Amino acid sequence: MAEQVGESRNQIFRYIRLTELTPSILEMVDDKRIAFNPAVELSYLSEEEQQALYETMQSEDCTPSLAQAQRMKN
Repeated sequence: MAEQVGESRNQIFRYIRLTELTPSILEMVDDKRIAFNPAVELSYLSEEEQQALYETMQSEDCTPSLAQAQRMKN
């Protein structure tokens, strides 16, 4: 599949990881309010953690950087 679409295997895996995001955060990715790479890191959070993060992002009007998302994942 990667060859057919001209992407690396890792990039395809990252796209698939986005399916683990809650719909509200995925919508933010689709609207380009969250960058792709931080979103991939956030996909490793549990649904409850993602919901809490979404509520914080809404109330604070901010999104995490890649480094912040990586720290949350770990």
